[in-house]
Amino acid sequence: MPGLLDGMSREEIRDLGVAELREREARRIQPMMFHNPLPWQKEEHSRGHPQSIRVIPGGNQSGKTTFAIFEMLCHMMQIYPDWWPLENRKDGKDGRWGPPLIGVQSGPDFDNWLEQTYLRKFYELLPEGMAEPIKNGGHIRGFSFRFFDPTSVPSLCNPNLRNTLYFNSYQQDSMAFEGKTFDIAGFDEPPPHKLWTATKRGLMARDGIAFFTMTPLIEPWVDSELCDQEDEDKNIHVRRVEIWENCADTGGHLRRDQIEAFLKTVPPEERLAREKGIFSHLAGVAYPEIGEAHMVEDFPIPWEWTRYEAIDPHGSRPSCIVFCAVNREGRRYYYDQLVVDGGPRELVQAIKAKRAEHGGNDPFWTVIDRKAAEEPSVVSGHRTSWKRELERAGLRNIKLSNSSPGSVGIGVRIVKKGLKPEYDTFEKREIPSIMFFRGACGKIEVGRQGEKYGLIHQMRRVQWDDSSRHSIYEKSRTDKLKEVNRDHPDCLRYIEERIARQGRAYVEPTRRFQDSIRDSKASDIRRGIAQSTGY
Repeated sequence: MPGLLDGMSREEIRDLGVAELREREARRIQPMMFHNPLPWQKEEHSRGHPQSIRVIPGGNQSGKTTFAIFEMLCHMMQIYPDWWPLENRKDGKDGRWGPPLIGVQSGPDFDNWLEQTYLRKFYELLPEGMAEPIKNGGHIRGFSFRFFDPTSVPSLCNPNLRNTLYFNSYQQDSMAFEGKTFDIAGFDEPPPHKLWTATKRGLMARDGIAFFTMTPLIEPWVDSELCDQEDEDKNIHVRRVEIWENCADTGGHLRRDQIEAFLKTVPPEERLAREKGIFSHLAGVAYPEIGEAHMVEDFPIPWEWTRYEAIDPHGSRPSCIVFCAVNREGRRYYYDQLVVDGGPRELVQAIKAKRAEHGGNDPFWTVIDRKAAEEPSVVSGHRTSWKRELERAGLRNIKLSNSSPGSVGIGVRIVKKGLKPEYDTFEKREIPSIMFFRGACGKIEVGRQGEKYGLIHQMRRVQWDDSSRHSIYEKSRTDKLKEVNRDHPDCLRYIEERIARQGRAYVEPTRRFQDSIRDSKASDIRRGIAQSTGY
């Protein structure tokens, strides 16, 4: 077998060796210039205001700490890659805050986190001779950085200016975080709430930025106070990262067999957090697979697409509605949602107004929770049923959901099948059959008791109600979901179940027109009987 150097002259071999030595020396002196971020890291480095708070819950070994170190070094040294947006740089130009900068990087402790993990990776990227350690009792507690002054021409190191990075530990008293002003704050693993509160105050004066990189096993306040507020607060951005995004198959650094071997050792109750970056307090969620692959930006619904609606009506709390459109390939796009605190008439008025926002097309059918629809109850001040009152209010072509024993478990499995990506020959990539409009379905609405509604929000949080399960991936033995966070997911499940029974998701417009005429006549007959008999 011919060798690599066969056919090369001595001069060529010498030049090759010199070039290799020069590259090794360049990597040693300026390793940042040779750093090649993972796709998700590059995407997140490019984010700045208005997303001044970035929360990155991720699986183990997904590149979170390396992201935090490279982000901090770029600002501290004023060395930015060409692809880093100008408006996101802390360089003092065009009205932006700039040097001298003060940064703080915090983590669980000094002994294990800082000295055994963070600093080891930190030195792998730190350019030679550009930072002096700040020591306390012989231990590194920060760095003072020389940097290329962006205001000088040409850009040179100004010996009179230094950027400073301090290290803090969650084991320190909260007063260590109080009364200081920062430009940049990093948290490697979730911090106690009081430490974030103190740090947040220190970021306000200089338009500071903060980033959280963590395996979400503790401190659930990060989920409720930051992640849950992403759609309401333009300053917050959340990016969940799976361990698989660092797999060699997709350009990462870990072999697939290494990841699989690691996951076999993970306790079941920690699997979601360590693999997919889902908060551990959400273990037992019914749909852990929901992620970025299921999100699309909102777009106008084509008139020929088949539309469906689902209603989960309530009298004691708001009713929830979900809107779905299906393209010719059978892909379901959940494009809007409603939360209506009122009776049948208010609900129908809101539905018709929402239809008008999306072109005015009526759905092929509207499915409603069978139990709520048929069960006699007091609606609008008299004893009747939701289905009857909705028809009286003008809602046509109502179908009933499946409520047979075991239907919840069957329905969840139908939904999970739709969430599973499948290869699309036209798109040349794997795409799920169920997609969500990021804008309309990502909104969070608050009910009268402070409960939160929203299709994407609740789909990510609805949980099995069975504490006897041995694994977060094991189906509930009682086929029962917890009552909290299930309103909008139930609506989606009703639609998916009905489509599965129907046999096809997309229906040609001519067929829809014929069926709607037939169903409208039947509905008119039923309404006339109800009005004449009082039943």
